[in-house]
Amino acid sequence: MGLKGSKMAPATSLGKTKWFQTSKKEDNSRFIWIYGNPTIKSGCYEFHPDLQDHIEEAFLAKKKTCKVSVFGTVWTLDLKNMKESKESAPPNSKKLKCIGVAGAKYAKTSGFQQSDDICAVCYDPSTIPTRIEICGHIFCFLCLKTNYILGNGCPTCRGGIPNSMFDKPIRADIDFDIECPSEYAVDCVKMLGPEPRKSERGSSEKYYWIYESNRSGWFRYDPKTEYFIEKNFKRKNKSCEVFICGHKMTINFKKGTQEIQGRIIKRKIKRIAASDIYKQHDLRGIAGIRTLNFPIS
Repeated sequence: MGLKGSKMAPATSLGKTKWFQTSKKEDNSRFIWIYGNPTIKSGCYEFHPDLQDHIEEAFLAKKKTCKVSVFGTVWTLDLKNMKESKESAPPNSKKLKCIGVAGAKYAKTSGFQQSDDICAVCYDPSTIPTRIEICGHIFCFLCLKTNYILGNGCPTCRGGIPNSMFDKPIRADIDFDIECPSEYAVDCVKMLGPEPRKSERGSSEKYYWIYESNRSGWFRYDPKTEYFIEKNFKRKNKSCEVFICGHKMTINFKKGTQEIQGRIIKRKIKRIAASDIYKQHDLRGIAGIRTLNFPIS
């Protein structure tokens, strides 16, 4: 067993495979850390890029174990008793049967490739750009999810949207620290009016707003919603209303809750400093997407 403290099946193993990249000038080699079983049909996955160097350094330092946070769950990697692959091949080769990164399958790059990053729903640069593999069109993750929940197809071509895109999504290509598009920030200030600088509270330190998942763990709000919430908070408003995936919700700053209007459903919310993100080990990702991986020790 290569991973302790995880929810993975007993057959899961930790592996280190060496593969080679050849250039005209010289031969370069690198190591890729993988988990799973590369010899069976289900294959294995590369560890998230944010963990690769940490695991390699721990291995070279001859540590017996190292700890990492994977989607809000702390994993202890047993480097002493791991199973090591001796295959000299790229991790995505048929020989190794490596099928993705951090639980997310490799993205398909065939078919239509959209050249710009403007979302056809909100007309801002796509926030958490999400591509429909069937047609190749790209939108903000929440813009596309809202369209999907309403029973519509692709906003551009009306093609189908796979159910798998929003069923416990996992992504390894998202920068957790993604910022709110400047275009939306300008529109947001117009909606709320001039900023009352003297009445704003807080310092210049960067903060994130996170909400508790209905399963377990916490997620950061998408950058647009977060920006709107933060601006209302700094104006000392008691609450504000946001629309998320077609639902009108009330953010209650005093109670620290998110409430869906017309329902009893409530979720806890909180504001945390960006510098404290890596202390929140049960933080899973952003906007319902499991994406956050980081070293612990």
